Amino acid sequence: MPSIVALPFTIPIYERGAGGIPSSFQVADLTGIVDRYSHSIKARGGFESCQIDLPVTMERAIEMISSWLMRSTIIFGPDGETLFEGYLHSIEVSIGPVRRSISLDGLGNRVYVRYLDPIGASVVTPVVTLADSIATYGNKDWFQSLSSCSSTAATNIAAAILARRQWPRAISTTSFTTGKPGPIRATLHFSGWYNAFGWVLYSNTDAATSTSTTTQVGNLLTTYNSTNAFFSTATNNIQSSGISDFVFSPIDATFQSKIETLLAQGTSGNVRQSWGIYENRIFYCNPWDGATPTVITYQQRIADGRVLNDGGSPIPPWQMRPDSMLLIQDLLDPSPQSGTADTAAYSFVERVTYTVDRSGWQLRVEPETTNDLDAMLAVLR
Repeated sequence: MPSIVALPFTIPIYERGAGGIPSSFQVADLTGIVDRYSHSIKARGGFESCQIDLPVTMERAIEMISSWLMRSTIIFGPDGETLFEGYLHSIEVSIGPVRRSISLDGLGNRVYVRYLDPIGASVVTPVVTLADSIATYGNKDWFQSLSSCSSTAATNIAAAILARRQWPRAISTTSFTTGKPGPIRATLHFSGWYNAFGWVLYSNTDAATSTSTTTQVGNLLTTYNSTNAFFSTATNNIQSSGISDFVFSPIDATFQSKIETLLAQGTSGNVRQSWGIYENRIFYCNPWDGATPTVITYQQRIADGRVLNDGGSPIPPWQMRPDSMLLIQDLLDPSPQSGTADTAAYSFVERVTYTVDRSGWQLRVEPETTNDLDAMLAVLR
């Protein structure tokens, strides 16, 4: 399959630094050699995921499986704009009938086991770690909950879990077929940096202190960076929520769950918030654009597949971002319902997914998809 020579993106691959921290040392350049490219960006999370498909040599395929996990990328558009930034989460390589994949999903290099002792008290084992794995990928916690058992059994189980999960595991699938083997291909799956907040457990036993929710998020950035220095600790793009909550966080939760519990509460004006990690791994948080639904960012006409800005001029589809209002001009109601972000003509953009391959490009625009209260509050759990 030929590469997309017209794809106007720059796709550098950077070496992972000590502890998984992204470096500025470029080790590869995928510009101009990909068959298919796709990225998604979400209003609650920022850069979400990116997938790149490309032909590779046998030598490059082996190198990818052996050493590319946790390498990072910053993908640039033709005007130097950042389209996506993230780390390499998983790799799939097809070599004829053999499919080989490796992922960070099952990695756990800091293992905790919680169990009930013989009198019913909840106890956690001392953490067991592998320093070499942490030095390569950063700290990634693995938590296991057990029923009643002895401390010896729990400690042994923690050690067994670490032995199994301390390094990423490659998975191989082989098919036996007739005919010549096809070309060697690789699929690279990148995760946005926001997902790394789910790597590390966080708890706070202080049940008396209450602080601004957005101030707490800034503090959590600093605390997380003392474990994995993945993020900028800048807080100037975090707009104050105007409300407070207790700093308490239940045991065995993650940084991600605490952040989402805080920000899902919205602002003092009962306005929803949008947040995420964007360029330069900076955390952004602001009231969602749906609070002013008639202030549009993008337009579309049904007969015209182009993306238009608020002035009606076309923009490249890869530049569209979520946390924005989209107006479908053909559906404009002369007497629209007020006070809602989603009408026939107006919709809040929750996620955008841009895909391009040799057949052309597609831009998928998704609204907030549920009105179910339990689902909307799921981030609070």
